Amino acid sequence: MRVGWDLTTLCMPATGIGRYTRETLYATARARPDWEFVAVSFAGGEGTARLRASIGELPPNVKHRHIKVPGARFLRRGISSAPFPTLEAITGKVDAFVDSEWFHPRQASGKRISIVYDLGPLLHPEWVDEQTRRFHLRTLNSLKQRADRIVCISEATANDVVRELGVDRERISIVYPGVDEAFFDAKPAPPAILGGAPYVLAVGTLNERKNLGVLIDAFAVVAKRNSEVQLVIVGSPDRDAERIRRRIREQGIEARTTLLGFVSDVELPGIVAGASALVFPSLFEGYGMPVTEAMAAGTPVLVSADASLDEAAGPAVGRFSPLDPDGLARAIAAILKRGRDGASHLVRDHPTLRPWSRSGEDFADVLALTTRR
Repeated sequence: MRVGWDLTTLCMPATGIGRYTRETLYATARARPDWEFVAVSFAGGEGTARLRASIGELPPNVKHRHIKVPGARFLRRGISSAPFPTLEAITGKVDAFVDSEWFHPRQASGKRISIVYDLGPLLHPEWVDEQTRRFHLRTLNSLKQRADRIVCISEATANDVVRELGVDRERISIVYPGVDEAFFDAKPAPPAILGGAPYVLAVGTLNERKNLGVLIDAFAVVAKRNSEVQLVIVGSPDRDAERIRRRIREQGIEARTTLLGFVSDVELPGIVAGASALVFPSLFEGYGMPVTEAMAAGTPVLVSADASLDEAAGPAVGRFSPLDPDGLARAIAAILKRGRDGASHLVRDHPTLRPWSRSGEDFADVLALTTRR
């Protein structure tokens, strides 16, 4: 089988979406070494630099065709909206193409698999600018027509696709994200800047959806009662970065808060493993990969009440209302008092804690099933 796969997400600022795309492609290719994969991507100079920094080592049966061109965003959109087949001019003939919201050209033959991470721009337009929202809505609304099979990263996202886009549930498969092996074996490696102080960790881009303001308010309460604990936030700057910095200043916890920005895949497991707790206060997620990564590292976890996070985390982690900073402060204080040894052994037995190789097997099964039809 010959499979095309869009890797344009790796040209965007680093998020879980890019990691899912990369790791699922590589794991699928390793699961089916007799198949040929053609990865494609489009970007200008900045996006090309991001791609090079994150693409890693390709499996031997994956060929990569990257097009570096100014105005790549407009080129992708033009190719994707063309009313005639354009895919084969880039990939050659394929038996299946795995597209994304960023690149989904027509193809002359073969099957189409579309990955959906979440319906955030549709369900929460207040979190994105109008241009971004219109772009994603056009792409999401074309799913029903263009895709032979839709892969969602959680049942929660699948339910949203059925309810909001009118897609039959029988056309959807679930392929959960995996967890990198480095998290299962991670040794604590706290940021040197903390000087060995205990810390509460958050992982997520600096935007409103991640609900970091509630965590900041909760931590300010905790900090008044605990003179040692620090707050560490890992995540790329986003549209609400300055608002988050201002909230930190207003709460008077600048000296107790470290914004690490983007952290590499090599560094992150040690930082997660060294934390007293990971707090994930997000208002909406397609899944929540930092949650399962922290669980794999044996780090106590607190997550906001959300359908997808319930699915990812299972029953063995702490829950809190995402709109209740006082309740979150109490939960953080309880974890700090109990310590890491109080983390339940049930966490590591949760079925979502699986290696990426399992995700690759699942995606390969979806491709085989779709192309047989």
